[in-house]
This record gives sequence, structure tokens and C-alpha cells, in this order.
Amino acid sequence: MLEKQGRMHISRFLYTVIIFTVSTAAFAQVTTSGMSGRISDSEESLPGATVMVTHEPSGTVYTVITNDEGRYSIQGMRTGGPYRAEVHYLGYSNFTQKEIYLQLGEIYVLNVRLNESDQVLNEVVVAAKGAKFTGSKTGSMTNVNSRTMSLIPSVSRSLSDYTKLSPYASGTGSFGGRAAYATNITVDGA
Repeated sequence: MLEKQGRMHISRFLYTVIIFTVSTAAFAQVTTSGMSGRISDSEESLPGATVMVTHEPSGTVYTVITNDEGRYSIQGMRTGGPYRAEVHYLGYSNFTQKEIYLQLGEIYVLNVRLNESDQVLNEVVVAAKGAKFTGSKTGSMTNVNSRTMSLIPSVSRSLSDYTKLSPYASGTGSFGGRAAYATNITVDGA
């Protein structure tokens, strides 16, 4: 009989622990909202459209680009509002909607259909400069000059005393996760 009562107390205890665990998880605080939707014209979706949503009281701006299906999703937004949503797409009239209010834990759906703009677009000129990296220099690099070297104490007068200045150094002779034999260390050009 005592054994049966002991098991019942353990069962009640486990049941209570499970109830508290589940209820705690159920009351986990969701403190944000979100917004999603689809941007399209009269016939098809518009991939690459810019959706910019501004929380007017704080000035917080959430910006996202639509995917290949013209869909967008913004998570982690402040609840409440008012929000102002703007949609921009080259060759189409801009869209603006004000006075949007977000509810706690809910996703506000804003689908937008843009109209083609009759405005003539000006010429766009694209200019490019040469590559930053030449074929002979690729990857990361750290330059330690003689002034820096003179300020660092070196008991063993070892090269590793100076290579540790690089944020890419691992301390084992390898840099940036590459093997030590694939590393190039140059001292005075040699």
C-alpha cells in the first residue's frame, strides 16, 4: 500500500512538472509581429521589387526585396503602429499605404498590385573600375611594419611572435583555416 501511494505521489509530481513545463512553453512571450504579401502587376508577379515599411513613431525602417515569385516577408517587427508601407519597382508607379497597425504575434498581409508608369526613364550609365585584386594577390593579408615589430616584446625572436598579430593566424602556422604549407609569409620582400 505504501509503495502504491509512493508511486502516486511520484506520478502527481511528474504530472505537475509536465503541466508547468508545457504551460511555460505555451506562455513563451511573443513580442513581435510581421508583414508579408505579394507584389504584382495586372498579369504577373514582380521579382526584385523593394518593400520599405517604416514604424512612424520610432523611425525604424524594415526593407526587403521580393523573391522570384514576387513574395516578401518581414519578421520581428514592433507591434502597434502606425506603419507606412512603400513599394518601388522600376517602370511602375510607386505605392504607399499609411496607418497600418500590427497585432501581437500576427502576420499582416499586404498584397500590392502596381500600375505601369507612363513616365519616360532617363538613360542609365554603368561604369566600372578595375578589380581590386590582381591575379597575383588574392585572399587576406596583414602587413606588420618595422615600427609595430619594435614595440612587440619577443623573447624567442621567432617569426611566430609577429605572425600572431594577424587576426587570421591560428598559432600553429596556418592562417584563415588553410594549412601551414599553403601560407605565404614574406619578410622584407623575401
